[in-house]
Amino acid sequence: MTMLDTAKIIRRLAVTAVAVTLTTVATGCGAADDATPAPAAAPTTNSTEPEAAEAGSTEAGASAAGAAVCDLLTVAEAGDLFGATAAVDSDADSTRECVWVGREGALHQLHLQVYTGQSFYSPARWGGTGEPVTGLGDEAFLIRSSPLGVTAGTRDGEQVVFLNYQILLGANAKPAERADDVTQLLRTAVGRL
Repeated sequence: MTMLDTAKIIRRLAVTAVAVTLTTVATGCGAADDATPAPAAAPTTNSTEPEAAEAGSTEAGASAAGAAVCDLLTVAEAGDLFGATAAVDSDADSTRECVWVGREGALHQLHLQVYTGQSFYSPARWGGTGEPVTGLGDEAFLIRSSPLGVTAGTRDGEQVVFLNYQILLGANAKPAERADDVTQLLRTAVGRL
């Protein structure tokens, strides 16, 4: 193994450690009694967590009419955002969330979450300052840049939808450059609910 190979391995491990640290810090913020679920900030695969029901909500995590969340956006739409081939990396039948991933020089992740219950709506949990988005439900926001990437979210009555885009483990990762595309994908997903 050459000195250059060793340096590359050390750099990758350092980037991974920073990503894990940012994820831990970002999702660990908030009051211990906060009922709002923390956003996912790292790639997830087939979560085995039970979906807990929240007071004042109907089947917390269930999308409208029980539709599979992965049906709200296509693999091709996720791939267009990534500029790479995408694949579903979660339970394709989940009525709560869907994760798409792609690898093009970095790991791209798109995470769509659908909840029922106003208490789930909390833009502050996404680690940045949200700007209002018009024409998308009762309340909508876009966070162009945060340690968690780009996040767009909306609340329409009791229905809450979040779409988060991250570029993980990539040099010069700039997900904020795709913020308007993330907002458009959120509009698309909400229109299909």
